Amino acid sequence: PDEAVRAWERTARLIREGRAPDDVGLYVHWPFCPSRCAYCYCDARVPAAGERARHLLALIHEMDMFRDALRGIALSRVQVYGGTPTCAETKELGGLFRAIRDRFVVKDSAEVAVEASPATLTGEMVEVLARHGVGSVDLGLDSLDERVLACAGRRGQDLAGAERALRRL
Repeated sequence: PDEAVRAWERTARLIREGRAPDDVGLYVHWPFCPSRCAYCYCDARVPAAGERARHLLALIHEMDMFRDALRGIALSRVQVYGGTPTCAETKELGGLFRAIRDRFVVKDSAEVAVEASPATLTGEMVEVLARHGVGSVDLGLDSLDERVLACAGRRGQDLAGAERALRRL
């Protein structure tokens, strides 16, 4: 971690000096899903009890390590992907977005995006995302064919679920 922090300190210095582009983004990996899909090769899993809370604390700790290095550098993008970040509790995902904004400057024009599934995009989740400035939701729709979904183990991604999710957005 120390070497990565030093690298970002050098990069931030170059940005401040106008010798490097100031287009800096933050990618946060949320590796949890409500169920494991048969075809998925992503670093994702169904969380064990308490694992999401521990992961959130680890992410906050990691952000704290980079806070000073990036002081004054405004983020032009924030992406929370995974897994399925919207399978988190709304207070967990809200806490993650609060932690990001508490530690880093996010441009007013920044693209703030999250990956979601129709099965986890509840009305309450949409409210939390909107409250935290999420302007882009990547809706994971692998198929709307019931047979394909059954084989893949994807629950809640049928046409009706997709239509409900889109209405919430």
